[in-house]
Amino acid sequence: MRVESCVESQIFQDLGRIDPDYLDNQYEEVSKLIRSLFTLGNFFCRGCMFDFCISELKLQYDRQKWQVIQELMQQCDFVAMFENVCFVCDRPIKLSLDSQNQLHAEWEYALQFADDYGVYAYHGVGERPEGEKCTNDQYIKPGTKVRLPSTGEYGIVAHCWYSEEIYDYDCYVAFYGTSFPDEKTYCKPYIFRYTATSLEILEKE
Repeated sequence: MRVESCVESQIFQDLGRIDPDYLDNQYEEVSKLIRSLFTLGNFFCRGCMFDFCISELKLQYDRQKWQVIQELMQQCDFVAMFENVCFVCDRPIKLSLDSQNQLHAEWEYALQFADDYGVYAYHGVGERPEGEKCTNDQYIKPGTKVRLPSTGEYGIVAHCWYSEEIYDYDCYVAFYGTSFPDEKTYCKPYIFRYTATSLEILEKE
């Protein structure tokens, strides 16, 4: 998933927490606005064209306006221009990628800006942690609801013990898939073994 998709996903999540009713009613309009923020090609393509005309073709130009355009291209991450409003975003102060050059960080922002707004991403998938990270030497009580961030699967800890093999806690987890079943739905879990530190703790029983 591209960086733009992760940012879009994060904005939707944040808006949903602030005013879920508004987001439900204005979803299409909000979606159009967010997508338009990442239609960046026109501004930077025009800047490249201006640079070619000025540097190579030696055409006349307004020095003050060209200076402003150069500074925007050098210092800003994107510029989204509308009829009466222009959104200008500074470059991020943090950009974390995995070995496949996908936006990625565990338990912290993968993309962060100077005003402390950030974007969570896990191997290119935009998602905010739902619970808390299990730390080293942390025991997870059986019955605790957990999530495996690497797959997005949800489960309940069936057994947790200190393993001499890894010098940390290990768990058997009863997984139910990408969501917990409701009370009326029968779903047979499947058991897998994972280190406690690979799990995200949701609700503690």
